Amino acid sequence: MTAPNPQGIAEGITATPFQLGLTKPTSTAKKSPPFLGKRGALKTTTYAVMHFCVAVSVAFALTGNIKLALSIGLIEPVVQTFAYALHEFGWSRTSKEN
Repeated sequence: MTAPNPQGIAEGITATPFQLGLTKPTSTAKKSPPFLGKRGALKTTTYAVMHFCVAVSVAFALTGNIKLALSIGLIEPVVQTFAYALHEFGWSRTSKEN
């Protein structure tokens, strides 16, 4: 008879790290992307507010007119969204060629 080793497993018997309690079991459930859920929604909202504040601040610094700065701050994200879509479209066509 063999004496058990410190982990309590007899010599010659193999055990997985999970059986030894060294790892946590992995879930087979599909994880949702990090941008979904409450945290993702909050992160998106705070980013949008920050983007608006930066756009208004820059526009005000350049024009000195708060009405014009607010208008630019409201319009710029919309224009930026379309510019981003065009940018992604261009890159998707480029990657298909390679």
